[in-house]
Amino acid sequence: MDRVGIIGFGNMGSAIAERIKREYRVAVFDKDKNIIGNLTGIEAADNLPNLLKEAKTIILAVKPQDLDNILEGIRDCAVTPLIISIAAGITTGYIEKALGKARVIRVMPNMGARIGRSVTCLCGGSFAAERDILYAIELFNHLGITRKIEENMMNAVTAISGSGPAYYFALIESNPKEYRENSGKVLKDFIASLAQAAEGIGFGRKEAKALAVLTANCAQELLVQTKSSPSELIKQITSKGGTTEAALEVLGRGGSLEEAVKAALARAETLAKKE
Repeated sequence: MDRVGIIGFGNMGSAIAERIKREYRVAVFDKDKNIIGNLTGIEAADNLPNLLKEAKTIILAVKPQDLDNILEGIRDCAVTPLIISIAAGITTGYIEKALGKARVIRVMPNMGARIGRSVTCLCGGSFAAERDILYAIELFNHLGITRKIEENMMNAVTAISGSGPAYYFALIESNPKEYRENSGKVLKDFIASLAQAAEGIGFGRKEAKALAVLTANCAQELLVQTKSSPSELIKQITSKGGTTEAALEVLGRGGSLEEAVKAALARAETLAKKE
């Protein structure tokens, strides 16, 4: 059984660990030891060197602003695991520059990972072999559906499938009566609007429709399975200064979904760390 190390045990890191622990040996490390607690089927690493020593694959599930310190720690350990980064806006080239000729996979899952309905997109860096990409696809398929795309579209993915569920929750929250009376129509109309917005930021028609359908269905399933309110789910997705917040600000002042998606993309590009 392959050993996978996860650095960062926040919402996404913990969701990944829970979804893959039946098929992989999972060890986690977080600077906040209290956040890990008593884990079932998951090992807690005492420190970063111990995690790196035994794991063949490392998933970077930390916030972008915390990444540099982690990369420095990996470089100092002189190990060469497969690096899978879910840090929003961080290019494979940025990580390669920090670590040398590292095999890097950049991944953007979404909140659906909690229930096995994530819409995940990924791309490989300059030194990642095809087998590395296939391995990452297999791993993230435990969280939902995984698609390979070009890296120049990863920020656009963040604006559509990454933040997309929050747009749906905001729509429902703004008109709960319509959702109660005709949820099917609300979902259908949202898919059409999100697909149009995806085309507006560079996706082809077929890919835009596919991402919109998957993202909308993921959001609907989150409502059903978690039994959380739209506002509660929005809070769980939104981080201060992030892409979702930028989009919701536009929607909050009456802007269109297409305008909101463009705002999310602009924020993603502003936050990005490139090689």
